Amino acid sequence: TGLWRYSRHPNYFGECLFWTGQLAIAAAAGVLSSERALVVGPAFIWLFFRAASVPLMDKRSLERREDYKDVMATTSALVPWPTTVK
Repeated sequence: TGLWRYSRHPNYFGECLFWTGQLAIAAAAGVLSSERALVVGPAFIWLFFRAASVPLMDKRSLERREDYKDVMATTSALVPWPTTVK
């Protein structure tokens, strides 16, 4: 229900959006022109959640819930997206 209908990990997506938003604020303030390394933080967060946290949590959920394989087949891992109908 709710966001979990569209994403298996909407809380991770929210965290990624937060840090991407911080980057957007820095860009709007003109800070990125002198501190280009700030781009690394949000990029790392997105990569970390997609490559490490999501697979670990999916593995754990597969071990605990018999129906989770169906959830994985029909629901986006990170970015909220309309549900796939099987």
